Amino acid sequence: MSKKTWGAVDVSKPSLDAAVEPSAQRWKVSNNRLGIREMIKRVKAINPAGVVVEGTGGWEKSSVKALAKVQVPVRD
Repeated sequence: MSKKTWGAVDVSKPSLDAAVEPSAQRWKVSNNRLGIREMIKRVKAINPAGVVVEGTGGWEKSSVKALAKVQVPVRD
């Protein structure tokens, strides 16, 4: 996919709702280690220009750290 592809993650305590634009792909995973791992796998396969993570009372920290660790550009 093009580097103009962007991801977004809406964070809540129980889940991560992810979306990729402009492809309109959407999915939901649990906000735990397994869910974050699945989200990373799917995001890396798309190779986006970056991912925007909604900050929600600290529940986003694990996702942001995991994305940064695998060198996916991330903003929160």
